[in-house]
Amino acid sequence: MYRYFIGVGIILIIFSFVFYLLGLMRIVPLIFTIIPMFLSILFTVHSWNNRNRFRGAKHKVVKQ
Repeated sequence: MYRYFIGVGIILIIFSFVFYLLGLMRIVPLIFTIIPMFLSILFTVHSWNNRNRFRGAKHKVVKQ
């Protein structure tokens, strides 16, 4: 599941980079291109860092 999120994040970064290039060519306002670029990088980094998170030790309850 985590690989899916990372793959989607990389695809979003590529699309937002192309959109950002359109902003640099002044076809689209630059402020509208920076926001998706930032959010796609944030989503990818969050997905990458969240995959190996320690979720605590699982204890079995022993009934007597």
